[in-house]
Amino acid sequence: MNVILCCVSYHLFQNNLYWPNTRVQLWRYLADRAGVLAIANMPLVWAFGMRNNVLIWLTGWSFSTFNSFHRWVARVATIEAALHGISYTVELFLDGGKDGYDEEWAEKYWRMGIIAVISMSLLCIFSMYPMRRYKYETFLLFHIAVAVLCIGTLWYHVAIFDGKYNMYIWPCVAVWAFDRFLRLCRLAFGNYSKFEATAMYIRDADLIHVKVPVRGLLRPSAGTYYFLYSIHGLKFWESHPFTLMSWNESQTQSQKRPSMELSFLLRPHDGFTSRLRDYVSQKADNLNETGTSQVPIRIGVEGPYGHTFHVSHYDSILLIAGGTGITVALSHLCTIRDIFAAKGSTKMKACHVRLVWAVRQMTMFDEIYKHEMLSLISSNVFSSNITLEIHTYISGDGENLPSRSNNKANDALRMKEPPEGFLGTEDIKQAATATSKSDTQYDSDSSTQTILIQGRPVVQKLVQEISEQWEADEKKIAVVCCGPGSMVDDVRAGVISSMMKGFHKIDWFPESFHW
Repeated sequence: MNVILCCVSYHLFQNNLYWPNTRVQLWRYLADRAGVLAIANMPLVWAFGMRNNVLIWLTGWSFSTFNSFHRWVARVATIEAALHGISYTVELFLDGGKDGYDEEWAEKYWRMGIIAVISMSLLCIFSMYPMRRYKYETFLLFHIAVAVLCIGTLWYHVAIFDGKYNMYIWPCVAVWAFDRFLRLCRLAFGNYSKFEATAMYIRDADLIHVKVPVRGLLRPSAGTYYFLYSIHGLKFWESHPFTLMSWNESQTQSQKRPSMELSFLLRPHDGFTSRLRDYVSQKADNLNETGTSQVPIRIGVEGPYGHTFHVSHYDSILLIAGGTGITVALSHLCTIRDIFAAKGSTKMKACHVRLVWAVRQMTMFDEIYKHEMLSLISSNVFSSNITLEIHTYISGDGENLPSRSNNKANDALRMKEPPEGFLGTEDIKQAATATSKSDTQYDSDSSTQTILIQGRPVVQKLVQEISEQWEADEKKIAVVCCGPGSMVDDVRAGVISSMMKGFHKIDWFPESFHW
């Protein structure tokens, strides 16, 4: 639309009172139109880039979708701003030569316009994915500072029109102020005043497990994310998004409202997460034999954000996770647990849940299993009402499966090193059969099975086989996947292949690692 509006309906004619030359007319009209379109796009750029986006609430679209809109509208506006400046420059040289250009350069509005175009160009250049991925904090500070510079210089640039174009600038300021106000409200009403939390660094798996007690004003839901603030550091204003992994509700006699403990899993990289890892390691109160340290820490959470989808009304649920993508899978299990606790089995349609988790380190499985999965497995819903199967693939080189399990809940933990090649349903059946005769301890009355498999799953084939198996029972299936891009693509291909074979009772819910 912007391209079309920039290219059509230019009415040029001779003997124009302002620009007699039609070439000068064309350049002037192009400059004016491109400039108006550029500034008219600014409110959209600001609105699409905010966390608290009214359009997200109205449409139900994800933040990543609007973030993509934000980037593309900004690129279009930048191109139009550059075209605006270039066209005016050509028009001035054609009409008045270098003297005419020098005369305009002396004007404040002209210089402010040049700074605005340069700032918009820099924002686009330094917002490319590698910068956002590897230098996020530098990108964010630069983005905010240059965006403020851009709005300020635009204000002075259009001041010669006596406020005619301020209607495009004030909405940007209003949207920004509204977003910041809601962020503060979420922090104030969601957290306790002391911002107390605990963090555990899993050295062998290089992961940080954070638990944050919050007020139980808003019920958590699967697939949502929160922004975490490290209150103890100098950069207390920094916040980064992390997907919620699990939550537990508790209430003491002194509390009027129940409190909620939110659990997050962080993979340390540069910046915020690396500083948090170093802080937890250095300030550890105790260090156990597995290299895991627990320390109290001050963390604030802002949220929840993001969209959620309920899978409890499906007959069968297939959760596929890669690495830290387990956070999405566990959050769905928590939602199923809460729905069962609130409404009972009569309102629960789901009867079969299978979790397929590919993880490199055995240590990561041990810690998540011990601190997160066991509590879920021992809940009533998975002990008697819903059949839960947890198939964990240990794919790291040199990782060995344990020969024996000490069971702490009503679950069966079985180990199998399958043959080379496809690791699918048949291999899992063989694993269960072969190890059921071993001395692994488990409760045979439990509806939960936890199976460890050495190797890497071929998820596309796995989805096809499970879909065929469940579709034969006329079950409505939900397939949820969170993991690396290649894994999500393979699962999507498996869902499409199954649907092409006539299995139409399948719904596909992908979750992304990043925006």
